Amino acid sequence: MGVEMGVTTKGAAAADDAGGESKTAAQNGVGKPGGRAADDAVDVFTAFASSAATAVKQAELGQPDEKVWVAFALGWQLAELYRPDRRRTTPPVAEDDLPGLGRFTVDEWTHLGLDQVQAGITKLQEAITGAGLDVPDAETFAASVPSITDPAERSEKIREFHVGLLSTLTAADFRLGKAYGLGRALADTTRHPNDFREELKPGRMANLTEWTLDLATAFQPHASHAVAASMDAWSTWSTGTTSGDDAAVLRTLAAQGRTWRSLLSGEKRASSVLETGDYVKAGEGLVERSKSLVGQFLHHYWWLAGLIALLFVGGIAVILIGGNARSLVTGAATILAGLGLTWKGVGATLGTAAARLEEPVWGAELDAVISSRITNLPG
Repeated sequence: MGVEMGVTTKGAAAADDAGGESKTAAQNGVGKPGGRAADDAVDVFTAFASSAATAVKQAELGQPDEKVWVAFALGWQLAELYRPDRRRTTPPVAEDDLPGLGRFTVDEWTHLGLDQVQAGITKLQEAITGAGLDVPDAETFAASVPSITDPAERSEKIREFHVGLLSTLTAADFRLGKAYGLGRALADTTRHPNDFREELKPGRMANLTEWTLDLATAFQPHASHAVAASMDAWSTWSTGTTSGDDAAVLRTLAAQGRTWRSLLSGEKRASSVLETGDYVKAGEGLVERSKSLVGQFLHHYWWLAGLIALLFVGGIAVILIGGNARSLVTGAATILAGLGLTWKGVGATLGTAAARLEEPVWGAELDAVISSRITNLPG
């Protein structure tokens, strides 16, 4: 009984081994014409699609530095506090409605701005004290500003606090200082400037674009590059415009500034502006870049393509000239060798390149469609 069980067990094991070998052979394409080559091709494109999906997930799960976008918002808020006359106002639907921010008086707007400044500095307190610096006294500043009736004196008070805050943030962490300065500069550029053409001059906008890109890893995914491209578009537009409805331009520019602010301050995720068609457009761009990758590969490895073609031609020539079974087998083996070289050599190389380039390429395509989506130029 024990012997029979042992034989049976060994037989089953042998059968399992045989089945496993058969399964492995089937998976490797043994016994199937061009099977392994086809599998390699599928693997390449599967890796291609998988890496694109991974890039999307990683982009969505990016970890920006919250302190940087708080500093950016703080710079914008100081600019609003310094020039409250440039704020947006909206008429009420009914006079007895509760007022929204667009109906705040100058005093109410000032109180809001001072509260925002205190809240922002509180959020950055740990970064400031961690650098061994004193936290700017936002509470005393907020208490003193409303009591100042002279506009010039009030502006000087805010300017003095701004200079001290900018210095402190820059000393604590250069990224905080740069983000704060960027928020202030974009607010001045877009909030009904006295001369929007001067604000949008290429040299000045190039500096702001550089700051935005310098902080790309700290802002939310895709926000920095999309906003920078949008800023470039506005700068290019301004160099080609001479006259028109300046009031309409200022309204459009103010709305554009609010969009930039919402993305860089973390108020809105950049990918949230995209629609289904935008992802399709990004995918089309990805395919075009992939075609370029294949073309560059073949151009660089022309000798490999020539060797493959030579193997094909040689195999066909052996079959046609020989005219017998032996030449048929030899020719077929030559052709199959060419197939194997094609998929294993080219496929492996392109697959490796795709795995490395897919994430940044897909990210660049998303940046482009986001920038196109958020940019609203006059006319």
